[in-house]
Amino acid sequence: MRRRQAKAQLREKIAAMRKDLVGTLTSQFEREVERGLQRILDSIAPYTRFVRAEQARIQETRTELEAVTAGLTGLKARLEAASFEPRA
Repeated sequence: MRRRQAKAQLREKIAAMRKDLVGTLTSQFEREVERGLQRILDSIAPYTRFVRAEQARIQETRTELEAVTAGLTGLKARLEAASFEPRA
């Protein structure tokens, strides 16, 4: 009886230790993953900022180009209309 009871207690202790170990390893792994992810984000941050700045610059240039294109289209229409008017 004592031996059976001792085995049962040992199994319970092993199960509790296993549960604690899994919990500790899981939390440590998650912390390491977070740290690794943060290191990656920190290392690419300058490139991310550069890309955002370039996207903003390109958008600004696109807007200016659209304005110039609209102006040229209007000018072309005026020139074409003027070239068809009879001259006195």
